[in-house]
Amino acid sequence: MLNAVIDIWNSSTLEVANISGIAWSLTIQPLNSAINSRSVALGGNSLGLPTHPRGGSIVLLILSATWNNESDNSFVQRVADTFLASIVSGSKHSGTFNRFIDLNHADRKQDPISGYGPTSKARMQAVSKKYDPLGVFQKQLPRGFKLF
Repeated sequence: MLNAVIDIWNSSTLEVANISGIAWSLTIQPLNSAINSRSVALGGNSLGLPTHPRGGSIVLLILSATWNNESDNSFVQRVADTFLASIVSGSKHSGTFNRFIDLNHADRKQDPISGYGPTSKARMQAVSKKYDPLGVFQKQLPRGFKLF
């Protein structure tokens, strides 16, 4: 799948090549199976990561882009959305898809909290209700991804 990712990314670079001031980069960050399997011995993980992912590791892909002109925003976002959809489709087809989305690098259109899986999400929601019954962190913070 990583070869396919590079092919998809290379195609996307051609699409944005004429955008003024474009910096279009892809960061590949593997989370090897030792990290995930070690968490089991320590009680699991709140991220819902599998302990033995297909292929041995989960690989996070982080697409970063900056450009000069606001008028290019919708085009660049469309290319980024197509890039992401191609990666998701390819990983599902190859059997390597994982629903996890890194919260720190999620796009505003993504739902990283659901990516933790239903069990982890329910546990986090229960903790939130117990320790923040008024929902301060869900209602009074203007941005960010919410548990509910």
